[in-house]
Amino acid sequence: MTRPSKSDRPGAPPASRVEPDSADSPEPLSAPSTGDLDDLLRVVDNPILILDRHLRIRCVSAAAQRQLELGSADAGRSIGDVALPFAVPDLGAALRVVVDTAEPFECEVQDRAQRWHVLRATACVGTDGATGSVVLTLTDVDALKRTRQALAETEARFIMLADSAPVLIWVMDLHEVRHANRAYREWIGVTDATLSREEWMHFIHPEDRDQYLALYRECYARREAFETQFRLLRRDGAYRWMKSAATPRTTEIGELLGYAGCSFDIDDLKQAETVLREADDTKNRFLAVLAHELRTPLAAIANAVHVLSMPEPAGDLHGVARAILARQTANMSRLVDDLVDFSRVTHGLVRLRQERIDLLDVIRHAVAATHAGREAQGVELVLRLPDGPVWINGDAMRLEQILSNLLGNAAKFSHRGGHIWLEVAHETGTLDGGAHRHVVAVRVRDDGTGIDPAMLERIFEPFTQIDPHGATARLGMGLGLALTRQLVELHGGRIRAVSEAVGRGSRFTVRLPALPPDARETASGGAIERVDTMRVLVVDDNADAADSLRLALGLYAFDIDVAYDGRSALAFADRHQPQIVLLDITLPDIAGWDVARTLREDPRFAHTLIVAISGLGSADDRRRSEEAGIDRHLTKPVNIDELKDLIDAWRAARRSA
Repeated sequence: MTRPSKSDRPGAPPASRVEPDSADSPEPLSAPSTGDLDDLLRVVDNPILILDRHLRIRCVSAAAQRQLELGSADAGRSIGDVALPFAVPDLGAALRVVVDTAEPFECEVQDRAQRWHVLRATACVGTDGATGSVVLTLTDVDALKRTRQALAETEARFIMLADSAPVLIWVMDLHEVRHANRAYREWIGVTDATLSREEWMHFIHPEDRDQYLALYRECYARREAFETQFRLLRRDGAYRWMKSAATPRTTEIGELLGYAGCSFDIDDLKQAETVLREADDTKNRFLAVLAHELRTPLAAIANAVHVLSMPEPAGDLHGVARAILARQTANMSRLVDDLVDFSRVTHGLVRLRQERIDLLDVIRHAVAATHAGREAQGVELVLRLPDGPVWINGDAMRLEQILSNLLGNAAKFSHRGGHIWLEVAHETGTLDGGAHRHVVAVRVRDDGTGIDPAMLERIFEPFTQIDPHGATARLGMGLGLALTRQLVELHGGRIRAVSEAVGRGSRFTVRLPALPPDARETASGGAIERVDTMRVLVVDDNADAADSLRLALGLYAFDIDVAYDGRSALAFADRHQPQIVLLDITLPDIAGWDVARTLREDPRFAHTLIVAISGLGSADDRRRSEEAGIDRHLTKPVNIDELKDLIDAWRAARRSA
């Protein structure tokens, strides 16, 4: 029994064969054959057409009849005359090339339903080497085509998104970086997004490569994500700290394909962390130094108080104890002043009271203020000053603070019997590359212990205490030179330290802008003559504070009166019109600021020197004092010598006005 062919089944169109006897006499479509070719043409899903070497249809598959709408009338027709459901420009010419060269032809086409197919033409070459027929096949690739298009669109969106991102995005396979976004390429300065792993490692800082590779290999072995920090070379030659995070890329069965990740610049953050660590170290150093500096005078004060609490011993032990209390109280006062000054300068809260002054007067005051320290060390000071005045715009009190610090340090680090030289000279030049200007240089030199050259810059940092041999020295808070440099710079100047070696002494040079020659008028010669005795009003609700200040100033032949509240002070001022008012702020009835404001409203007190002496010392307190018309704001405990110098300077200015 013969097996029925598939063409006998319902709905299956028969395959067709064309057997022309000659090239010029086509034969009608033949009846279905039971041969293998007929079976193949019936069952294959893809449309297949077999053409003779003259490109005439010999036979077609059932799928071709169905999809290309071919029938028996198309047998023997030239393929160029058949109306196919898709357009291929110059199809006949392309097929003739296949016949002539036996080279296959392939192209993508769309049918009327907009589905994509691949049209492929293959030559069947006989034993004589000539093409006997051409086989045309049409393969539906619509799903594949659209999948590829969707994939291409997805990739394009990814590239667009990645290129617009401000971070470095990369995709790596097992051996190389396959894709890098625009930020990545611009960062390292390459145009090709593909880099081998060895090439990419070249951009990592040499000190970070081993750590990075070790982490990468460990995560690679475990198929894990990784995150790390390292320094990456930028195209300008600078290494920047980066944070990199990557996720493994795997197949559906878990096979590792590589990593995809991003890296972003954290260099500013690392620098901020460094600054914070340094600030924390500075804070810890400060607390340690402060604890020591407070314990030292407190121990002496405690011992002195113990002596004073005992019955009068033999000798003048009570006098010695009182002297200790005075010295250590002064030390603690200077300590607090340094802390407050440094904090205010650091936070930009210091406002200079600049005026036209003779720098030589400031130097003389600083020399007098530091005399005791030099005398204790047996150090000789040699002054080399110009004959005439040196006029500058500056804050006399702050400039004296600068010079006193330099002279005090020179004495502190000098050997007994050593020497200090202070020299002042005019220079012509610039400061910080500014406009041409006149400059005055003040040089303080000593032949003492000197400074290690490696420490010359560090000595201007807060809390730096370096002894001549490199060990930490307990010689104060370590704020003096830091404060000095900031005060010099507030005046528009610069300070520099030089020391050849330990044991060779040191030289500090302060360069300040000076007034031009036409402003350096000749000062009136001779010492300041004594003026009439000044009437001073001390206003303080603390009787001990008021009376002790009256006693201290009484040594200088001032005519001093005391008021213990604000209203009494105003009543006294109205009757006696004092030239100087030393005013506490926290009075029991009205604030010292209101007292000062009331006095300033009276024309009789327009030129009165009003000095606040208070435990309040914040920037806001000083601002309120200035707004109330107070000339100077001092904090308790006040330094009597400083107060005396302030009054002397005011008297001198008043006399010359």
